[in-house]
Amino acid sequence: MNIITSEPIPDFSLRLPITRADKVIADRFSRQQPNPVKAEQVYRNTLAILVVKNYLEMLGIVTDLERSYSWNPVVPLAADVADLQVVGRGALECRPIQPGAAICSVPYEVWDDRVGYVVVEVAGQATNPTEARILGFTPTVVSTEVAIATLKPLEDLLEHLATLEKRVSTVTTTVNESQRSLVNLSEWFQGTITEGWRSLQYLLNPEVQVFAFRGRSESGVRETDQQYAGVRKGKVLNLGVQLAEQQVILVIEIKPAESDRFQILIQVHPASETLYLPPNLRLVILDGQDETFLEAKAREADNFIKLSFRGSVGEAFGARVSLEDAVITEYFKI
Repeated sequence: MNIITSEPIPDFSLRLPITRADKVIADRFSRQQPNPVKAEQVYRNTLAILVVKNYLEMLGIVTDLERSYSWNPVVPLAADVADLQVVGRGALECRPIQPGAAICSVPYEVWDDRVGYVVVEVAGQATNPTEARILGFTPTVVSTEVAIATLKPLEDLLEHLATLEKRVSTVTTTVNESQRSLVNLSEWFQGTITEGWRSLQYLLNPEVQVFAFRGRSESGVRETDQQYAGVRKGKVLNLGVQLAEQQVILVIEIKPAESDRFQILIQVHPASETLYLPPNLRLVILDGQDETFLEAKAREADNFIKLSFRGSVGEAFGARVSLEDAVITEYFKI
């Protein structure tokens, strides 16, 4: 619910243009919706995402629309989602409000797997909006309504993102290698694959692969950029007899980024005979000290969950998959 008042926009708000290309994308997504109410919601959500994306990228902060839940054409049909993946940090939720609104609605479905919430003032499709205002930011939410007056300035958002990047970049090799078996991901580029890890063609059907890794071949090469190569493998995890032998597939993708850094994508998929992950299944990324720095949780009708970050050669991390009392952790070295 958006409550309209005459309260002034915060002094630290930032006015940004809405480009014609942004409106074309928003219009295309809205036309895919089943009714006018959902179409309007998706239109404004999409514009909010694109405005925040443009703002961050003006500041040199890299985002990844393709790995955002909101860019999955199925998700907006069932949920009010407006997330934007910020590379190496996590997902920012970009919530649109009508001009003059004093309250921003934050639905329950976006309370998890978010590193923060950005509120964007943007008018509806009928007005053909040409600009939007980023009103502010909050790192967490504890209610379905956030008062605009309580938002933090954008400087706090940038500091928050910098802190998240620092946490990821300080992943070290302090994991005790004598006690844990580390999967060396760098060796995957030379064809040395750790036992238990297999090509996805043996684990996921082709339709799932295309959906989860749009624009990439099995070898990790983008069709639009033959020099951008990566490797991805999967492993079947059995979450225990007490959960009726619930099986999931842990997928790891590694690909070169800038300089000596690598982009790491981690996904969890249901076993091939199952359409959806069990609700509340969690994926947690651990740093070298076994501290959590990224987390995702499966919701109703999620066919996979994912997290991504960047790291350097020699850094270690863990991927922990849990459901109820069952916990499996795999450890890796870049």
